[in-house]
Amino acid sequence: VIDLPTYPFQRQRYWAPDGSASAALTLDSRPDEASAVPSDTMDPAEQLRRELATLTVTEQIEWLLGQVRDGVVTVLGLDAHAEVRAEATFKELGVESLTGVELKNHLRSRTGLHVPTSLIYDCPTPLTAAHYLRDKLLGQPQEQAVVRADTPVDEPIAIVGMGCRFPG
Repeated sequence: VIDLPTYPFQRQRYWAPDGSASAALTLDSRPDEASAVPSDTMDPAEQLRRELATLTVTEQIEWLLGQVRDGVVTVLGLDAHAEVRAEATFKELGVESLTGVELKNHLRSRTGLHVPTSLIYDCPTPLTAAHYLRDKLLGQPQEQAVVRADTPVDEPIAIVGMGCRFPG
């Protein structure tokens, strides 16, 4: 047992008396950052894209929904077999702002995507979050262009008076 000083700037060293390597790490004992990450590894999001491309759309949504449900169970500390309804809002499930950030971090680690902090507000249910993740991974779905027919407006114009001043 070593008694540490209460004053942090006392300028005394408090290393283990045997001087073992576990007592003090030197700069030379750290692994080289370049060798720690192999250069031929694939981006996790790209790897997930390739795996999801082999599935049908329904299977993709189910897999991503499973990831969202797993994240909700993890951040809320629920039993691993707890039921997380896909249509229930995150608020109903008990996810609040802080646990929403934890859910975002969980999904980022699982998918490799940059997930916005506002995910639980932009996508209020686990199902919409799964659809969002699928769209972000595999690209936005093609939106149908809305074509409006030019119809003449023959309704009378409503005149609204403000400040008790009426036209006329």
